[in-house]
Amino acid sequence: MPEPGKLKEALSNGSIRSNATKAPTFEEVLKEVGEFGFFQMRLFSILTLMDLGTGQCMMFFVFANANPGWECVRYHGYGNVSFLLFSDNGTSSENRTAGGCNLLRDECEEVNFSGQFSSIVSEFGLICGLSYVPKLAVSIQMLGVLLGALLTGQLADLFGRKKTLLAVASGMMFIQAAVSLSCSWQVYIFTRFLACVCLGGTMCLITTMPMEFIGPKWRTFCGSLSLFVLGLILQCLWAYVLGDWRYQALVSGLSTTPLLLCIIIWVPESVRWLIQKGRFAEAEAIMKRIAVCNGKEVPDLTILKAIALRDNQENSRRHRYSYLDLFRGKQVASRTVVLLFTWFTCSTIFYGISTQYGSLSGNFYINTLISPMLALPFAWTVILTGLRFGRRWSFVGYMVIPSTCMCIVLVFISTGLDEDHPNLTRALVLIGKGAVNACWMLAAIYSSELYPTLMRNIGMGACSMFARVAGAVTPQISYLGMMYHRSIPYAVYTILAVTSAVLVFTFLPETKDKPLPESTALPIEGEAERATETIGTAEEQL
Repeated sequence: MPEPGKLKEALSNGSIRSNATKAPTFEEVLKEVGEFGFFQMRLFSILTLMDLGTGQCMMFFVFANANPGWECVRYHGYGNVSFLLFSDNGTSSENRTAGGCNLLRDECEEVNFSGQFSSIVSEFGLICGLSYVPKLAVSIQMLGVLLGALLTGQLADLFGRKKTLLAVASGMMFIQAAVSLSCSWQVYIFTRFLACVCLGGTMCLITTMPMEFIGPKWRTFCGSLSLFVLGLILQCLWAYVLGDWRYQALVSGLSTTPLLLCIIIWVPESVRWLIQKGRFAEAEAIMKRIAVCNGKEVPDLTILKAIALRDNQENSRRHRYSYLDLFRGKQVASRTVVLLFTWFTCSTIFYGISTQYGSLSGNFYINTLISPMLALPFAWTVILTGLRFGRRWSFVGYMVIPSTCMCIVLVFISTGLDEDHPNLTRALVLIGKGAVNACWMLAAIYSSELYPTLMRNIGMGACSMFARVAGAVTPQISYLGMMYHRSIPYAVYTILAVTSAVLVFTFLPETKDKPLPESTALPIEGEAERATETIGTAEEQL
């Protein structure tokens, strides 16, 4: 590989021609301007802080859709019928009858809500015949996140990362705040759907954008410092302090709006995207800005044209990528399928447990707060394990934890031991969720490192899309557990976790310290000759 400062010389003296694998890469230029200097630290901090907003917006449903507990004061002449806090446990309204009447079919004539907080359940009377609405709202919310991920991947590759990020991030914040003005549960579901469309796009972009500005050895560190769980902690604090779901919606939407100004000022367009689109003047200006900010000398940036010419020739048959390209070729398709299944698994377990906090023993707020606090240590250890053992072994190791925890809980519930050991059951469930969060972080790093630049946002969008499919299905899995047997969700979690670990270990390569791929070309016969022709064209341009 040419030494820093000698890239153009390597082109001119022909030393690169002898072997196509020594063709110039963007990482070489990035090393000259700084792989993780002050510029990258500032950019990474801004985009990572956006996770506080996405975490609050995503997990808002945990409190806004919760059942605060209620009492049927007059039920068709059968007297008072009381129902315990949160309807997800074994004594919920779905499983209780009064005088032979099914409470799902027959409305109470007068209801008193006895909880200490306000939610859409208490405000819009979503009990008995309307008890399905809160879970339906969660499924529709996840479909919104899915749609956002689906659209944003294409939009970011067509119009640029920065413009798309500003559009979806501002939409997420202000529409989430507008949720507080909902006058009915139908309006609530619609506004939450729109907010989550923007949320899905924001989550994709704040994950991929930092990876396009930093060197390979820093990607594990940056990919492991997600603040999403801190956003959940903040949302839990808002719920405890504010109580009313409308105030929670307003605060969770507006709390991170100052970050929009920071993005406008300090976050530039992706240089990798600019050079792929042939906008070399803008790319060179940003690279000079990075070098100056990092205290480095500005290198010869004409090499960017050579990089673009090489990559464009390799991708000359595909001028515009779509989701279908993720399944072209045996190797690319197999990796895509494994990544999609991995994201589906992590999302199913993570949100499945989130929708079942009310069924766990102990205080609802404490359970909700303990979960992200347990996830933080797992997230921090991802940095060490990812650097020491690589992505594949780290993922498999972390996935063993939820596999074991969910299997034990499954046995406990099937044998009735969970009633004798409620605290142990709760601990196993929450520990499993914390480990799944670490697996999800590794899956995000893996996805951003396996796809080339022109397909990276599309690939991340597809992965996020499958995660939202899981999020939409998860409430229905929980509902099956309430209707038939409480062990059903944990059986599903166990099977998904074990299968995901096996697939990752079998089909995904190690990406630790490897350059980000710039094209979809695979090492096949004749590649060296084509690369030589490309470098010759680059010399003429230089």
